[in-house]
Amino acid sequence: MSDLLKELGGGDTPKKESSIGNTLIIGGLGFIGHYVAIEMKKMQHEDNWSDRITIADNRTTWNEYDKFCSYHDIDQQQLLLAGRTLRLKNIGAMIEDVDCNNYEQIGDVMRGHPETVIHLASAPNQKVVKERPWEAFENTVSGLRRTLAVCDAEHFVYVSSSMVYGNFAKPITETHPTNYVPTDTYACYKLMCEEMVKNWAAKQGSTYTIIRPCAVYGPWDTTDRVVAKFCLAGLRDDVMTVRGSTQKMPFTYVQDCARGIAQAVYKKAQGIYNISGNKAHTLLELAKGIKTITGQGDIDVEEAEEGMPQRNLLITDKAKQDFGYEPQVDLQQGVTQTLDWLKHSGLV
Repeated sequence: MSDLLKELGGGDTPKKESSIGNTLIIGGLGFIGHYVAIEMKKMQHEDNWSDRITIADNRTTWNEYDKFCSYHDIDQQQLLLAGRTLRLKNIGAMIEDVDCNNYEQIGDVMRGHPETVIHLASAPNQKVVKERPWEAFENTVSGLRRTLAVCDAEHFVYVSSSMVYGNFAKPITETHPTNYVPTDTYACYKLMCEEMVKNWAAKQGSTYTIIRPCAVYGPWDTTDRVVAKFCLAGLRDDVMTVRGSTQKMPFTYVQDCARGIAQAVYKKAQGIYNISGNKAHTLLELAKGIKTITGQGDIDVEEAEEGMPQRNLLITDKAKQDFGYEPQVDLQQGVTQTLDWLKHSGLV
């Protein structure tokens, strides 16, 4: 049915004394999470490390929270989960069926005493939080609280969101204030989680890294986010609906984002870091670029979505200085790779 499930090679290598120890990735079957595991395995090979990578994930599709409001196409989601699972198994990652809201399950996986924990389990985006705020709170905030309650890791990495900055019309650094009147509940939840991680680290005597990515896209994502949605429309010769022609985003290719997170882990970076592409583009520029590449599709411009903040470029100089982050894939390259993947995915 699809080329999605082709296997990739992988293997273990001898351990190095300076390694970071075993790593637990919570939400590691997600779009970004499974790429983080793959990038970490690449770095292990490069540095001759053999630490164990364990994936904890409950494989939620979000459909089960509301039988009358299907967030994802369930067949698409199951296909993506199966493909991501194969990719992880082929790099030697261990996969555990764990719900971080279940004390017994998260407690059991923590008994392995991972030295590093990377937490990505969360409501996937603003839309889900708006439609299902209580379930999103349980998954995003309560799940992290239960994880921290049983965690004794040396280093904790939390993947937050650039949405915590609210509106920013000009490029910003990590020092941009977040004590604003929130434009959406999703940002509130993410900001709460950041503070919980800081508090846990101070009490535990551990170190932490908080990553604030923006507009991540690429292969193996669902088709409900804007880049994949526009790419799919272009391939199908459908309409790309641009909600806010001047809305800007520093679109971030998923492999660049995952590599940045992995670099932060291996450097044991301490603090808060922006991770994004190196240029902000408007949604209209994105749609026009996809139409040029595919040679088809129409563009319809509407008003911006209510509650969607104005955004610009995230300055990533701190990440570059502390752990060498440097995005490698520009928007044209990333869109081309996403289109190529979609053509062979069985999703078009």
